[in-house]
Amino acid sequence: MPRTRSEWGRWLRPRVFPMVLVAAGILLAVWIAVRSSQPTPPNFAEYAVLTVGSSLASIFGGSLLGRVGRIDPMHARSVVRQLGTAGQQAYRTRTRLEIALESDEKAEMITAVGIATAQLEALEEQFTNAVLDWNDIHPEALRDVMGHDDREDHGQGGPDT
Repeated sequence: MPRTRSEWGRWLRPRVFPMVLVAAGILLAVWIAVRSSQPTPPNFAEYAVLTVGSSLASIFGGSLLGRVGRIDPMHARSVVRQLGTAGQQAYRTRTRLEIALESDEKAEMITAVGIATAQLEALEEQFTNAVLDWNDIHPEALRDVMGHDDREDHGQGGPDT
């Protein structure tokens, strides 16, 4: 759950419009009840319009509210694929470095370190792209994780504090 004012704002922003629609649906239902107890109750057309409006607002608002924070499986698979590719690249880089370290040739070690540096730069870009893609999919989860890491870094979270 959000803790600060800015976290509340970020949490609430995608939920405001759906909540307004649900509230409008409820208010229309209440209005139908109020109007039906009037000395001159509404005619059939007015009942129909108010009932359909109330139902549509509630259903559409509930549907939108249900989609907040939902992850599209296609996008999630894409991020996992990027992380898997980066993991394979890290494994190949580590293997090359181990082979170079086992040999006693300085030139081979220097070459392996140069290649590893370039591959690590590519890995950094892959990981950054995966995080940015995840931010497109589920920014709230990423903010929670990044906020949790920040609190741990500053001694505000974790079991040691």
